[in-house]
Amino acid sequence: MLLNTALRYVRVIACAYLAASTAMAAEESPPPLPEAVSNNAVASLQRGDISYIASFSGIASGLSHSEIHAQTFIFRSDRT
Repeated sequence: MLLNTALRYVRVIACAYLAASTAMAAEESPPPLPEAVSNNAVASLQRGDISYIASFSGIASGLSHSEIHAQTFIFRSDRT
């Protein structure tokens, strides 16, 4: 139950981030992930002038249970 609540919270944050990033898309977009991922968790953080975006876990492009992974990708706006 706690995990489901946490996942819903992360999804809400991800949706809010996507809405905000769509508004900012004309200014700056992070690069695509190094590989195709779906059902991943996304979190973002702003610290000073640096934006961090983390994508973790998810399912690779095959979409079978054997494709579930625990990889993490992190974007830093100052290292583009």
